[in-house]
Amino acid sequence: MEFDLEEKWVEEADNQENGDLEEPASEEESVEKLCPPEVHMLFNSDVEVHDYYRRYGLQNGFGIMIKNTRKIEGVNTYLIVACHRYGYSVRKVVDSLNPKPIVKSNCKARLCAKRLVDDKWRVTQFDNDHNHSLSSSKVYRIRCNRKLTKHAKRSLNLCDEAGIPMNKSYNALVVEHGGHENMTFNKKDCENYMRTIRSIDLDDENRIKNLFWADARCREAYREFGDVVTFDTIYLTNKYDMPFAPFVGVNHHGQSILLGMSTTQRSESMNAFFDDYVNAKTSLREFLGQYDNALKDKVEKEVAADTRSLSTTIPCVTRHVLENQFQEVYTNDKFKEFQKEMINVMYCECALLQSDEAIFDYQVEEIQYVGDS
Repeated sequence: MEFDLEEKWVEEADNQENGDLEEPASEEESVEKLCPPEVHMLFNSDVEVHDYYRRYGLQNGFGIMIKNTRKIEGVNTYLIVACHRYGYSVRKVVDSLNPKPIVKSNCKARLCAKRLVDDKWRVTQFDNDHNHSLSSSKVYRIRCNRKLTKHAKRSLNLCDEAGIPMNKSYNALVVEHGGHENMTFNKKDCENYMRTIRSIDLDDENRIKNLFWADARCREAYREFGDVVTFDTIYLTNKYDMPFAPFVGVNHHGQSILLGMSTTQRSESMNAFFDDYVNAKTSLREFLGQYDNALKDKVEKEVAADTRSLSTTIPCVTRHVLENQFQEVYTNDKFKEFQKEMINVMYCECALLQSDEAIFDYQVEEIQYVGDS
């Protein structure tokens, strides 16, 4: 069986996870239902093997990654493309009671292909045994299926030069694409792209526009105290050429402190909900539109959180069967809350003081160890 896949590739590899392949990105994913890969199936190149398995995973609800490649004289001769949860992670225990989410789940799904004498690529092995949940409605948010288009990069560059904040630049792209569901990238991808192209930027008068400087003393102080102060010059460009550069501090709880900020009558939760959407000069008509945008953004964040729960797992801190059961049915955020309560129970001692018929008095003490946070 031979496949000649003729598509128009856009040469972008910005979101490639690993390996030496340049993943092709078509403007629209094929709506044709792909059949599962089979042993002895032929492709024209290793790029087509990778793209076929990626689109098959997109159709069936799992992401992929390049697990391994072999080269002879600089030419790829062997390729292993696997599920993004393939294998298992060797976890470095930093805080055993506060484990970080891990992607690997020891999944066995993978596709192996090798290069033939005539430069064709043949599938030599295909395993489709997944040990985790699959979701075709959320898999497009996984890293291997996200790509930042050239048009989006150009728009971000122009907005950055004009001094437009990232949040507004991204919202403009969302409106242009007709909603979050039509986006092929997320806000984090935009932030990462802008971070990679930024260095020490100079304005027209050769003055530094943005700079991050951390010497040895600063790094040691941060390691001991966790204090951070950022100097934001994003408001240097405005209508009246009046620079506004606020100093923002970060306390020990990771909370931002803006010196000189004004208070409002709104609650903190509503402040967080309407951040970057409305202000004191927003009209009623604008408010209705921005309220709708804020709701859509909230829904998008919830879907993104569901995707993270689908593609990652928080390790258990005990061997208790109850914790393992909650790990399988809860989302990551809810399971984290359960783990916190379970750890609190582990750190408590309960002792019976006295009993009087049906009345029992217990003393509950929390155990504190030296060095506990």
